[in-house]
Amino acid sequence: GINSYQIYPNESKYVPEDVCSIGVEIIFEDKNALNVFMEHPKHYEANSIFEEYLADPPYMVLTYEVPVT
Repeated sequence: GINSYQIYPNESKYVPEDVCSIGVEIIFEDKNALNVFMEHPKHYEANSIFEEYLADPPYMVLTYEVPVT
């Protein structure tokens, strides 16, 4: 249910200079595809792998839904 994704450097002025931050944008087919992704066991497995590399606290972790126009 993923239509596309993009990974890019997060160059926000709110991220401290000593923190390397990336942005990930994922476009899903529909809300159901988003829900399947968010609840999938592999999603949690990946999070646990990357947790040790996350800043404490993590900077700008955002999940939001863009309304379809």
